[in-house]
Amino acid sequence: MALAFGLKIAWFCLSLSGLLACWVTFYAFGKAMGAFELPLLYCVGCSLLQGFFCLGLIWEMDPFRMPTSFCIAQSIFIGFGTFLISGVAAAFSLATSWAVLKPKTWGEHGKSILVWRHQYFLPVVVFPVVASAVQIGFTIIFRKEFQRVEDLHCDYGGSAIW
Repeated sequence: MALAFGLKIAWFCLSLSGLLACWVTFYAFGKAMGAFELPLLYCVGCSLLQGFFCLGLIWEMDPFRMPTSFCIAQSIFIGFGTFLISGVAAAFSLATSWAVLKPKTWGEHGKSILVWRHQYFLPVVVFPVVASAVQIGFTIIFRKEFQRVEDLHCDYGGSAIW
Protein backbone atom coordinates (compact mmCIF):
# COMPACT_ATOMS: atom_id res chain seq x y z
CA MET A 1 0.00 0.00 0.00
CA ALA A 2 1.50 3.32 -1.09
CA LEU A 3 1.83 6.18 1.34
CA ALA A 4 -0.22 9.30 0.73
CA PHE A 5 1.69 12.11 -0.99
CA GLY A 6 0.78 14.49 1.85
CA LEU A 7 2.58 12.21 4.30
CA LYS A 8 5.63 12.18 2.02
CA ILE A 9 5.60 16.01 1.92
CA ALA A 10 5.37 16.10 5.73
CA TRP A 11 8.33 13.71 5.99
CA PHE A 12 10.29 15.87 3.52
CA CYS A 13 9.55 19.02 5.55
CA LEU A 14 10.57 17.32 8.80
CA SER A 15 13.80 16.07 7.21
CA LEU A 16 14.68 19.47 5.78
CA SER A 17 13.88 21.33 9.01
CA GLY A 18 15.91 18.75 10.96
CA LEU A 19 18.86 19.31 8.63
CA LEU A 20 18.66 23.08 9.11
CA ALA A 21 18.37 22.61 12.90
CA CYS A 22 21.42 20.34 12.78
CA TRP A 23 23.51 23.08 11.14
CA VAL A 24 22.34 25.74 13.61
CA THR A 25 22.84 23.50 16.65
CA PHE A 26 26.25 22.19 15.64
CA TYR A 27 27.46 25.68 14.73
CA ALA A 28 26.56 26.79 18.25
CA PHE A 29 28.11 23.61 19.68
CA GLY A 30 31.34 24.17 17.73
CA LYS A 31 31.48 27.79 18.83
CA ALA A 32 30.95 26.83 22.47
CA MET A 33 33.58 24.09 22.30
CA GLY A 34 36.07 26.20 20.36
CA ALA A 35 36.40 23.57 17.65
CA PHE A 36 34.49 23.33 14.39
CA GLU A 37 36.11 20.33 12.64
CA LEU A 38 34.04 17.48 14.08
CA PRO A 39 30.74 19.39 14.22
CA LEU A 40 31.28 20.46 10.60
CA LEU A 41 31.95 16.88 9.50
CA TYR A 42 28.84 15.74 11.35
CA CYS A 43 26.78 18.34 9.49
CA VAL A 44 28.32 17.29 6.15
CA GLY A 45 27.32 13.68 6.84
CA CYS A 46 23.83 14.77 7.86
CA SER A 47 23.56 16.92 4.71
CA LEU A 48 24.49 13.97 2.49
CA LEU A 49 22.04 11.69 4.24
CA GLN A 50 19.11 14.10 4.35
CA GLY A 51 19.95 15.87 1.09
CA PHE A 52 19.86 12.72 -1.01
CA PHE A 53 16.75 11.57 0.79
CA CYS A 54 15.03 14.91 0.06
CA LEU A 55 16.08 14.79 -3.62
CA GLY A 56 13.66 11.88 -3.93
CA LEU A 57 10.84 14.43 -3.89
CA ILE A 58 11.64 15.04 -7.57
CA TRP A 59 10.00 11.65 -8.19
CA GLU A 60 7.40 12.15 -5.46
CA MET A 61 9.45 9.91 -3.13
CA ASP A 62 8.32 6.88 -5.08
CA PRO A 63 11.22 4.45 -5.61
CA PHE A 64 9.38 2.85 -8.52
CA ARG A 65 9.52 6.17 -10.42
CA MET A 66 13.17 6.92 -9.60
CA PRO A 67 15.78 6.03 -12.24
CA THR A 68 18.06 3.15 -11.31
CA SER A 69 21.15 5.37 -11.47
CA PHE A 70 19.60 7.78 -8.95
CA CYS A 71 18.56 4.88 -6.71
CA ILE A 72 22.09 3.55 -6.65
CA ALA A 73 23.56 7.02 -6.03
CA GLN A 74 20.99 7.72 -3.33
CA SER A 75 21.81 4.47 -1.53
CA ILE A 76 25.55 5.11 -1.72
CA PHE A 77 25.41 8.72 -0.55
CA ILE A 78 22.93 7.99 2.24
CA GLY A 79 25.24 5.16 3.30
CA PHE A 80 28.34 7.37 3.25
CA GLY A 81 26.52 10.08 5.22
CA THR A 82 25.50 7.51 7.81
CA PHE A 83 29.03 6.10 8.05
CA LEU A 84 30.47 9.61 8.44
CA ILE A 85 27.97 10.51 11.18
CA SER A 86 28.79 7.24 12.96
CA GLY A 87 32.52 7.96 12.75
CA VAL A 88 32.11 11.47 14.10
CA ALA A 89 29.91 10.18 16.93
CA ALA A 90 32.66 7.66 17.74
CA ALA A 91 35.21 10.50 17.77
CA PHE A 92 32.94 12.49 20.13
CA SER A 93 32.80 9.44 22.39
CA LEU A 94 36.57 8.99 22.27
CA ALA A 95 37.16 12.66 23.05
CA THR A 96 34.76 12.57 25.97
CA SER A 97 36.24 9.33 27.35
CA TRP A 98 39.82 10.59 27.05
CA ALA A 99 38.90 13.91 28.64
CA VAL A 100 37.42 12.09 31.63
CA LEU A 101 40.13 9.41 31.91
CA LYS A 102 43.11 11.72 31.27
CA PRO A 103 41.96 15.27 31.93
CA LYS A 104 45.45 16.68 32.31
CA THR A 105 46.70 15.43 28.93
CA TRP A 106 43.69 16.66 27.02
CA GLY A 107 43.35 19.95 28.85
CA GLU A 108 46.85 21.14 27.95
CA HIS A 109 47.47 24.40 26.17
CA GLY A 110 43.86 25.52 26.62
CA LYS A 111 42.69 23.62 23.53
CA SER A 112 39.27 22.08 23.26
CA ILE A 113 39.04 18.29 23.37
CA LEU A 114 37.26 18.42 20.01
CA VAL A 115 40.08 20.12 18.10
CA TRP A 116 41.23 17.73 15.38
CA ARG A 117 43.71 15.15 16.67
CA HIS A 118 45.32 12.26 14.84
CA GLN A 119 43.38 9.82 17.07
CA TYR A 120 40.20 10.81 15.23
CA PHE A 121 41.55 9.71 11.86
CA LEU A 122 40.45 6.07 12.20
CA PRO A 123 36.78 6.63 13.08
CA VAL A 124 36.27 9.78 11.01
CA VAL A 125 38.22 8.98 7.83
CA VAL A 126 39.14 5.29 7.63
CA PHE A 127 35.83 3.83 8.82
CA PRO A 128 33.57 5.80 6.43
CA VAL A 129 35.87 5.18 3.45
CA VAL A 130 36.24 1.44 4.09
CA ALA A 131 32.54 0.95 4.89
CA SER A 132 31.58 2.87 1.73
CA ALA A 133 34.02 0.85 -0.35
CA VAL A 134 32.38 -2.35 0.91
CA GLN A 135 28.91 -0.95 0.19
CA ILE A 136 29.92 0.20 -3.30
CA GLY A 137 31.48 -3.22 -3.94
CA PHE A 138 28.26 -4.97 -2.99
CA THR A 139 26.29 -2.47 -5.05
CA ILE A 140 28.39 -3.23 -8.13
CA ILE A 141 28.33 -6.99 -7.58
CA PHE A 142 24.57 -7.14 -6.96
CA ARG A 143 23.42 -4.28 -9.23
CA LYS A 144 21.42 -6.69 -11.41
CA GLU A 145 19.64 -8.00 -8.30
CA PHE A 146 18.59 -4.50 -7.25
CA GLN A 147 14.88 -4.51 -6.44
CA ARG A 148 12.82 -1.52 -5.46
CA VAL A 149 10.68 -1.76 -2.36
CA GLU A 150 7.80 0.42 -1.21
CA ASP A 151 9.49 3.08 0.87
CA LEU A 152 10.25 6.80 0.83
CA HIS A 153 13.70 6.27 -0.68
CA CYS A 154 15.52 3.70 -2.75
CA ASP A 155 16.94 0.84 -0.79
CA TYR A 156 18.06 -2.67 -1.48
CA GLY A 157 15.25 -5.15 -1.00
CA GLY A 158 14.06 -8.55 -1.88
CA SER A 159 15.43 -11.97 -1.13
CA ALA A 160 17.74 -11.94 -4.13
CA ILE A 161 20.43 -10.16 -2.12
CA TRP A 162 20.00 -11.70 1.29
